[in-house]
Amino acid sequence: MSRLRRWLIILAATILSLGLLYVVFALLFTEFVVDLWWFQSLGYGFYFWQRLLYRYVVLVGFSLLFFLIIFANFWGARQFVGRAPVAETEPASGLRRGYRRLVEYFCRQSLTFCLLFSLLVAVFVAFPLFLHWEEALLYVFAPAAGLQDPFFGRDVSYYLFSLPIYQLLLQELLLAVAFIFLGVGLLYWRESRLLAGQGLPLPWGAKVHLSLLAGLIFLIGAWFFILHRHQVVYDPANMPLFFGPGFTQMRVIVPLLWLAIALLLAVAVSFIYFLLTRKGLKILWLAVALFLLALGALYSPVLPSLVQKYIVAPNRIVRERSFIARHIEATLAAYDLARVETTTPSAHCPGTSAPPNFRPPCATSRCGKRKSSPRFSGTSSPCAPTMISSPWTWTAIW
Repeated sequence: MSRLRRWLIILAATILSLGLLYVVFALLFTEFVVDLWWFQSLGYGFYFWQRLLYRYVVLVGFSLLFFLIIFANFWGARQFVGRAPVAETEPASGLRRGYRRLVEYFCRQSLTFCLLFSLLVAVFVAFPLFLHWEEALLYVFAPAAGLQDPFFGRDVSYYLFSLPIYQLLLQELLLAVAFIFLGVGLLYWRESRLLAGQGLPLPWGAKVHLSLLAGLIFLIGAWFFILHRHQVVYDPANMPLFFGPGFTQMRVIVPLLWLAIALLLAVAVSFIYFLLTRKGLKILWLAVALFLLALGALYSPVLPSLVQKYIVAPNRIVRERSFIARHIEATLAAYDLARVETTTPSAHCPGTSAPPNFRPPCATSRCGKRKSSPRFSGTSSPCAPTMISSPWTWTAIW
């Protein structure tokens, strides 16, 4: 009887479990199954699976890339930490004994530690790409637009597909590399302290490794300023006259960005030189001070406002003429209005006189002759196509 009761309980639990699984499956996968059937009925079953799995392909691909980079750094650090024999001449303190145990554990479990830590950081860095997987695919596969922006000569597809991904990756890359640099730098610093007590220098390979990581951080910082330079094309400061960069942005902001990049690279070179030789500290501080001054001029509104007020505003049409022309050129290209004819104004009938700004109606000319069509194709007639007037030219759009 007890066995029958036990089997009944097992059977009831199994049925209840299956029922719960059915409910969970129905709640979670009903929409999935319906979408799959609908796409298959339209002949797009393969596209359905592509759209579903592409995000994971992006996550795995970029995670693998970042994993290899991070793992290579920690594997390199393993070659120089705890390798040199250091004899203790006096009883070791608790802090030193703890560090020695940490180094010994790191050397014994280095492969496991490097694999796990590198994998975690790689997934962390690649996860934003998983959330923006469509943008990532467009970055990889999108073709060139065939149109170049009139300011920097970049293809328009760069601003549509590449620049957003670069901005997305910049912060995560800087955080990951800075964390690696601090972790590896701490290990090398403690190792150098222990070796210095025995009169031994830190291995040259460790210094080179730190120098490469520091140089990578500075290069990412320079990349930030380069992306900032390309973002100038979205500057709305000149609205409503025109959209995009003007005199102040191209003659003040962009040169300051190049100056900041040059000074940042000078800081990088002087810092790496000091890291390798322990010399040139004054040059390093001088480069840092100049870089901070350039940042102040770049992000402070004082200099751009002074240039706008005392150089641009008194004669704005002359200062901004070339930038307005580029704006018009980009707008015409965007709306596929390349078939535009620009002519000098001729706003009167032959044999008559008229003011320079006179614009006759399209239906009837001053000569009293009625035109059969407002879209007359002759450019010599005042009743030719509609003219867009400006202080310099009239533009006829056919």
